[in-house]
Amino acid sequence: MSEFPSGIPSASNDNAGEGSHPTAASELAIVLHFHQPVGNFGHVFEKVADECYAPLLEMLFAFPELKTHLHFNAILLEWFDHHRPELLRHIERMVRRGSTELLTGGLYEPILAVLPEEDAIGQVRALSIELEHRFGQYPSGAWLTERVWEPRMPNPLSRAGVSYVVLDDAIFKWAGLDEHQLHGYYVSDDNGRPLALFPGAKSLRYNIPFRPAEKTLELLHGLPSNPERPPLMVYADDAEKFGEWPGTYEWVYTKGWLRDFLEKLRDDEAVATVHLSDRLKRFPPLGRVYPPTASYPEMTVWALPTPARARMERLMKGLAEDDPEDLLPLMRGGHWRGFLAKYPEANRLHKRMLRVSRRHQALEAAGTDDERLGRALRDLYRGQCNDAYWHGVFGGVYLPHLRRSVESFLIRAERALDHLEKGYFDWVEARPADFDADGVDEVEMANPHTRVVIDRKGGRLLAWDLNAACDNWVTVMQRHEEPFHTDLLAGRVQYVDENGLPLERDGDGEEIATIHGAIRVKPGVTPADLAVDRHERVAAIGWSAPELLELDDPRGIEELARPLSGMWDVDVIDEKGMTRMSTEQEGLRLRQAYRLSTDGASLTVEVEIEPAEGPRRFLSEWNLLMGWTGDDLEIEEGGEFILRPQGSLENCHALRFRGGGDRTLSVTIDPPAHVHWAPVHTVSSSEAGLEKIGQGSCILFDWLIDTPRDLRLVLEPSAPDLKDEAIDG
Repeated sequence: MSEFPSGIPSASNDNAGEGSHPTAASELAIVLHFHQPVGNFGHVFEKVADECYAPLLEMLFAFPELKTHLHFNAILLEWFDHHRPELLRHIERMVRRGSTELLTGGLYEPILAVLPEEDAIGQVRALSIELEHRFGQYPSGAWLTERVWEPRMPNPLSRAGVSYVVLDDAIFKWAGLDEHQLHGYYVSDDNGRPLALFPGAKSLRYNIPFRPAEKTLELLHGLPSNPERPPLMVYADDAEKFGEWPGTYEWVYTKGWLRDFLEKLRDDEAVATVHLSDRLKRFPPLGRVYPPTASYPEMTVWALPTPARARMERLMKGLAEDDPEDLLPLMRGGHWRGFLAKYPEANRLHKRMLRVSRRHQALEAAGTDDERLGRALRDLYRGQCNDAYWHGVFGGVYLPHLRRSVESFLIRAERALDHLEKGYFDWVEARPADFDADGVDEVEMANPHTRVVIDRKGGRLLAWDLNAACDNWVTVMQRHEEPFHTDLLAGRVQYVDENGLPLERDGDGEEIATIHGAIRVKPGVTPADLAVDRHERVAAIGWSAPELLELDDPRGIEELARPLSGMWDVDVIDEKGMTRMSTEQEGLRLRQAYRLSTDGASLTVEVEIEPAEGPRRFLSEWNLLMGWTGDDLEIEEGGEFILRPQGSLENCHALRFRGGGDRTLSVTIDPPAHVHWAPVHTVSSSEAGLEKIGQGSCILFDWLIDTPRDLRLVLEPSAPDLKDEAIDG
């Protein structure tokens, strides 16, 4: 079909088609997606490469008769360059001989649907060019990150040169199609730009590689016969299922599941493996379809608010057990953008990304010609990597190292744009701007050293960037309620080791469980860890409390005090780097000023405060990721730093903290205050099970306000300057 040019070169090996069974009764397309997030730990890359990527690619290489599709993004390709170049050679040989078709996608694995359109097109084109340069094949199909689909997607994908994508079969069912209609492909379009859509079979996702090979072949043998157009099933899923998911290495390689499956598939004359680009050339579409905004079924449930998610999961579990009206295939939850409402931390990160993109596009449109603009675009693309923006069965937004890495790239990109627009020295700005797209202007203050964002709702600090370190210290995760809280409290869980393997194993070993089954719990997680915050863990949060306050733990302040959370009045925005806000709430009247240093990243907070109805306590809460986790926090005592993640000091006028990565925070307090601090932990899901993660530190400054007073905090942060290679690896 000329409408869908494949862009795939002809096979360079005359034997590449042997064993493909051209007269087979049914066809199978195998699509494997390889991915690690930007900022993941080096030891994770090493482990996955050793236990999954290397053995998987070597095994596929040993079966040239079978046709496969592989998707790699620049994150892995760049890591392979430095650590596993032999894997790149495997891929190149598989492509050259014609057995492997490569898929493009976003260069650094973004959710394309929530990017500015030009960024989505740019990311896809960049990866296509990269693949052609490396392997000699310009891809025609694309891997759609997390299979997130919106009706506008054919437009940017078509403009980027993409002919087809694979979507979950559930999305086609939500568009009104039945199971028997999903054994080929459909065409969709946006504004007349066409795109071929292949259904990916959920039944294959849940069989491969967890059940014996015969089960998958039975599915393929059971497809309706059609001599003129052999029915097609598409298996499209994560390559990490073949060795990296809990228990899969032993099952897939040691016990030989993969070799057995590939041998049976090769020798089965009733089934042929095919390339999707070839399917486009041989057969017309089954029809036209316009799928709704969606993703794979599990994600549509994860994206719902927690109470709705819990209800939906109960409903779907009930229908899985008893569904006489066949309603389960019609059940769908929300869509990916729901995570931006569910997690304010993800929304702030997303809106920062959009702002950097708009600034970059504006400079590009103005004709700015500077290599720094190109480097900033690459950093922006890295900062769009999807993993830190959402949470499902993987850690995602709950993982501080992923949030910090993505945000570091965005800060570095914005720092470069600042240099292009304003120079390196002697500039300052303070302006109203809707930083988080909530319809209310915040105040942004910036200079070459730092950028802060102050929220009118509560006078809070939403960001505090250290530009030289490309580090935002206000990025502590709130302790959100999650559906698994109920299961853990009720004991409806399975306890596993650090690798996600059950501490008590049963079964006959003829199949293994997926990670979508029982709630797994890793060591160190207890019901006592399931505290839930009713406020976001940002900085400079004001609290009003009774005069006689007994506080044992700063993390529990909301049980004892009232937040000054209403809308504050903005009295002054000084272009020299000062903002003053005022409010009267909860028995206190105050005016609070924020001042930037002229020669560094330090921040001064000055408060004029008086009790409105009698003595009250005023507390200022600062949640900061100044180290790696909060558990690594040290305090200076007698000229030495001592590990002390939790503690308190009375009548304190100065203190100094140090966190992991040689980051320090010096605080001067006038008049002296009672200071409490403690680590913030969350419990979240990972592929191995529920795990406890340190998010940062909660620091609370406490004063008694019985007469009008002037308070002053001077916070001086220090962190090593970020070298380019520090986040490029």
